Amino acid sequence: MLSLTSFTQHRRRVHLIPFLLCLFFLSMASSTKLLLGSFNIQVLGKSKMSKSHVVTALVKILLRYDLVLVQEIRDKSETAIQDLLLQLNAASPANAQYRLFLSSRLGRTSSKEQLGWFYKAAKITKVGDEQIVDAQDIYERPPQVVYFDLSSGQGLGKPSDTVAIIGIHVDPDDAVAEINALANVVDTVVAQGKAKGGVWVMGDLNADCSYVTKTEWACIKDTACTDTIMELYNPEKYEWLIPDDADTTTTIGSDCAYDRFVVAKPVPKQLSNASVHDFGSDVETLGALTMDEIKAISDHYPIELTWATAASATTAKEEDTTSSTIQVNRNNTDTNGENGVNDVSMSVTLFSGVLLLCIVSLSL
Repeated sequence: MLSLTSFTQHRRRVHLIPFLLCLFFLSMASSTKLLLGSFNIQVLGKSKMSKSHVVTALVKILLRYDLVLVQEIRDKSETAIQDLLLQLNAASPANAQYRLFLSSRLGRTSSKEQLGWFYKAAKITKVGDEQIVDAQDIYERPPQVVYFDLSSGQGLGKPSDTVAIIGIHVDPDDAVAEINALANVVDTVVAQGKAKGGVWVMGDLNADCSYVTKTEWACIKDTACTDTIMELYNPEKYEWLIPDDADTTTTIGSDCAYDRFVVAKPVPKQLSNASVHDFGSDVETLGALTMDEIKAISDHYPIELTWATAASATTAKEEDTTSSTIQVNRNNTDTNGENGVNDVSMSVTLFSGVLLLCIVSLSL
């Protein structure tokens, strides 16, 4: 027979169990973070993939990302990028394998490039994609829009959970005109309403130095100046997250912010910490690299940002492989599409419910 003291201790232990379970589920319902990146890997083809020390470094760099857009893939056979995917997954645990989505080969000349989207399928679901139809031949390599559900692998594909990322490698010789035309692409995607979680451009925009000069930038930012027009630079509609004084190149003495994120406003509250990843200084991951070794990897550093999302299911729904094309209206219009963020409402409700249950358990 239990004494009053032992019964009380036993009763407390019994009630401690649901409280501990509550804490476990509370931690599962808390927010997690995804690291999203954009990386121009200079002339990524068979030659670069034949250099084992370069590939080892590339894999270590890419492993930091849950989703990363790779630009400047130049390999007609597409074997180099598939080899990189294999090596990336060989270095990843079973629950963090990457999938790869490739654009078509883009470019006016025989020297064509592809965009490659690497993403962890357990955390991110590709919902769809659209290739921009460039009827007026504005772009050397027309941008591609890819839709992702970033809700930690739930893969429901609801507009409130879906973001649209517009990937591009801008032609340096026509940077101002191409960046200017991107405003219509962003406005069109926002107006379609398929990605209310957020819409943004990312990639090597060649948006600095000799391609977009200081004089041109001064005019672009001066509303009274009409010598240089760049409608994507409009602080009322778009947020440029990598500052002009950043350096996204690996060249010594350079100060060129080529690579950028440009986000349609309102900026999703989940986005934060946009920055340049100087892998040459990441001694813990890559060891001490010489400048020659850094340049062998790429002439660009990756740019990256953080997306805060609610933790959820451990398995992702099979991706929707829906692909299409969209014709962008080149006549600029001020489209006020809604792209507010709703994707954490269910998580907040779940979090509140579990927290209440924990409090009740503790009070028993």
